[in-house]
Amino acid sequence: MSSLASFQIQRADTTATSATLDVSMYDPFNYYAVGELWLYETQSGADGSTLKDASAVKEAESNDNLKVQRMSATAEDKQILFTGLTPNRQYSVILGC
Repeated sequence: MSSLASFQIQRADTTATSATLDVSMYDPFNYYAVGELWLYETQSGADGSTLKDASAVKEAESNDNLKVQRMSATAEDKQILFTGLTPNRQYSVILGC
């Protein structure tokens, strides 16, 4: 059985030190209630691949190799603001419920 819920980034606006993400969460049966966004500086794993899945990001964070900013969002939230970013760096976001 699949859920009808979805959690998406609609748009991202960035400055040198911040990112504002326009988000939408559709959860008609309130299965998840809260979504989570993890923002981290994009970096490569030991094998040279980009860290993309939550378990690899958690492992890198637990080894003090990665700083992850976490924010929660509900269906009512339309924007999420991340601050304190380092200029001229690339960042990735993982969405989850």
